[in-house]
Amino acid sequence: MNSPFAISFMRLSELNMLIRNKLSDAFKNNTFWIVAELSNVNYYSAKNYYFFDLVEKEEGNQLIVAKISASAFGSGSQRIQSFEQVTGQKISGNIQVLIQVSVDYHVVYGLKLLVKDIDPSFTLGNLERQRQHTLLRLLKEYPDSIQLINGEYITPNKRLKLPRVIQKIAILSSENAAGYTDFVNSLMINNFGYQFYLYPYFTTVQGENNTTLLVDRMKDVIQSEDQYDILVIIRGGGSQSDLLLFDQYEIASAIAFFPIPIITGIGHHKDISIADLMANKSTNTPTKVAEMIIEHNHIFE
Repeated sequence: MNSPFAISFMRLSELNMLIRNKLSDAFKNNTFWIVAELSNVNYYSAKNYYFFDLVEKEEGNQLIVAKISASAFGSGSQRIQSFEQVTGQKISGNIQVLIQVSVDYHVVYGLKLLVKDIDPSFTLGNLERQRQHTLLRLLKEYPDSIQLINGEYITPNKRLKLPRVIQKIAILSSENAAGYTDFVNSLMINNFGYQFYLYPYFTTVQGENNTTLLVDRMKDVIQSEDQYDILVIIRGGGSQSDLLLFDQYEIASAIAFFPIPIITGIGHHKDISIADLMANKSTNTPTKVAEMIIEHNHIFE
């Protein structure tokens, strides 16, 4: 048997340097615009670095067909921050982007892509396309229940009449949200001495991955032995990506068919979510929701 020391070999570092040199020659000074979805986004503010995965999923399902690590620093980080200012949203998982990258290989950390630029107009257009797709899906799947009439979406929830006096209020909100505190204070400390009975159902009210949590809490409201006059869904302000939760089909349909009138106040000033369009009434902040309820009761007098 031949001695293993007679076999020609190289050190791992030598192989990795060979890979690096080959890739450097192949991709030297080249950049590429690619479409991919963000995943596992991490930001390190101390050094202004971003680390995330870029993934491609098979159309029609969630099967990942391609994945690679990426990072941004220096001008790349500046381009991401410019993107966030233009789009009004922080980069986060499940957002599809058109991003310019170069190929980098490190002998210790392996293969990754370096961010050079990111196109905000692509993401804004894609989000609007997804939004319109959801609205059309709701109209198509429930033609007898959800209708678009003179520019307004008419839903079963919107057809419900508010009680003449609102007193028992179920609340979907984050427990620690400033918006929840604003709502409670504005409602309970009113100029007319009106009394209200509040029943909070705390949950996460941001991030599109929390759709199931919010829908489940809505089911808890329905299954409660208490009979509520209305359900309010409130949250404080936030980035555009935080509001993506309220453009999700499952939440929109749950609101549209909810058996108790819903008033939304989810902390936006410029954009109307699909949840707003499906609800009985909507306004832009939790404080405005409280004012709407007080005014409703005052009119009854």
